[in-house]
Amino acid sequence: MLTSLIHRGFPLVNYLVGDTIELTIEEDVPYITKILGRTNDVIKNADGSTFKWMHINRIMFGLTDISQFRVIQTSLQDIKFVLAASVGDERKKEIESVIRTKSKEFFGEDMTTTGKNIHFDWVGRIPPDPNGKVRILISQV
Repeated sequence: MLTSLIHRGFPLVNYLVGDTIELTIEEDVPYITKILGRTNDVIKNADGSTFKWMHINRIMFGLTDISQFRVIQTSLQDIKFVLAASVGDERKKEIESVIRTKSKEFFGEDMTTTGKNIHFDWVGRIPPDPNGKVRILISQV
């Protein structure tokens, strides 16, 4: 972990969760030139390409019923949307339909041939991770 000497909260760079940096060395002294953040929080595809946070953000845009969400890639083919909302079953079906439709824009029209199966898990609340944050996009691949 790398934490600022001034800021005593969460670390600026936490290698344990996949944060990365760009580094340069001048006169044997390493300098961080750029903090890249969590480079492993992406949706991975079989061909090596990835979808980043901005794609998921566009899928979820406008769904104001959702108080919290988390997207977890459990395999190259399976993506789980964990959704926290206080809505009835009918509205849940509508939200799932919207997410499936918007997902096709990024994962392809026939998601079964491009390897993306969308699953849903409805919860009352998404608890924070041990570091106090709620990660939105998690790849377990």
